[in-house]
Amino acid sequence: MCATFIESATAHEFDSLGLLVRHKENIVSLISAPPLAALEINEKGEKLNFDINDDGYTSFQEIVEFEDDIAKRIVNLVVFQNEEGKIAKLHSFRLLEKGYENLLKIETPNDKNTTNDIKQQQKNENDKAIYIQLSLKFQWEKPPQSIRLKYGLMIDDEKHVLVRNQNIGESQVLVLSSAEPSITVYPITGDTFADTDTKAMWVLGVEHVLGGLDHILFILALTLVCKNLASLIVPLSAFTVAHSFALVLVIFGVKINAPSWLIEAGIAMTIVIMALFELVNWKPKRLFLLTALMGTIHGLGLGQALSDSIGGVEYWSLALVQVTVGVELAQLIIALIFLGLIITISKRLGSSRKRFELSISAMIICIGIFWTLERLFS
Repeated sequence: MCATFIESATAHEFDSLGLLVRHKENIVSLISAPPLAALEINEKGEKLNFDINDDGYTSFQEIVEFEDDIAKRIVNLVVFQNEEGKIAKLHSFRLLEKGYENLLKIETPNDKNTTNDIKQQQKNENDKAIYIQLSLKFQWEKPPQSIRLKYGLMIDDEKHVLVRNQNIGESQVLVLSSAEPSITVYPITGDTFADTDTKAMWVLGVEHVLGGLDHILFILALTLVCKNLASLIVPLSAFTVAHSFALVLVIFGVKINAPSWLIEAGIAMTIVIMALFELVNWKPKRLFLLTALMGTIHGLGLGQALSDSIGGVEYWSLALVQVTVGVELAQLIIALIFLGLIITISKRLGSSRKRFELSISAMIICIGIFWTLERLFS
C-alpha cells in the first residue's frame, strides 16, 4: 500500500485545463495545447516527421516548418458551428512558443537488442509529453445564438474547457471527452448543454488538493504538530493566506526565476520539515511564520503550474481566483477532518497515542524524502 501511495505522487500540474474558448459577438477564439501525436498526419494521410534534424528533440523552430500542414489539418479537426449548422471560418492561426522548454527529449536506447515493449513504452510517454500550443480565431458573418465545438485533437480521456462569454463576462467549465468530442459551449446556461458535464472552477481547486498527496501530507503533518484546533487555526491560516498571496503574485505577472523542479522539491522538503517537528517533539514558538513561508512555496508551485498552462496565466487570471477559493476551502476541510480523526484515535489508544503519532510522522518523512530526491534527480 505504501509503495502504491508513493508511486502515485505527482508534482503540481493542471494539464486537465486543456482548452480556453472565448467568444464575443461573431468571433470565437480557442487556445489549446494538443499533443503533437494528434497532428502528425497531414490532410493527405501522410505522417509528418517533426524532428527534422533527427536529434531526438522536437524544437519550436522545427514545428514552425510544418505550420501550413498543421493549419490545414486544424480546419478539419477543430470546428465551431452555430445554431443553423453553419461552420465558422478560420480567421487567424498562430503557434505559441510558450511552454516548449517543457518538451521531453526522446531517448534512443543504446542497446540495439532492446525489446519492442520498451521502445513502445518510450514512444507512448513522449506522445503524451510533447505538445504544441495553438491560438485560433474563427468568425461568422453574424453573432451566433449558440455555438457547438467539435474538437478532434484529443488523446487523453478528458479535458476541462474554460468558456468565457465576453459579451456578458460569464464563465463556465465544461468537460470534453475523447469518447464525445463535441460539446455546446454557448449558451453556457440552460438546457442547451444538457449533454455535457460541467464543473465550476472552485471545484477544480478542490480536486487539485484532493489529488495532490503533497498537500494532504503537509496538512496531516501540521495537524500532528498542533494537536488541537486552537493551536492549529493560526498556522493553518498563515499557510492559507501566504498560499493565496503567492497565487496573486502570479496573477499580476510576478516572474519566479526558480525552475519548477526546484520549487517542487522545496514543497516536498516542507513536508519533511513539518513531520520532523513532531518526531523530535518540538514546536517552534512562531510556527505561523514558518507555515507562511511554506505556504508561499506551495502557492508558487501551483501558480507556476497554472502559468505554464495553455496561453499563459494572463488568460487564466479570473479562473485562478476561483481555483484558489477551492484550494483553500479543501485545505481547511482536510485539516478539520484530520484533527477529528487524530483526537478520536488518540482517545482510544490512550498511552499508545505518542507511538501512533510518531509512526505516522516517520512515514510522512520517508515519503517526503522520496519525493524530494525524485524531483531533484528525475
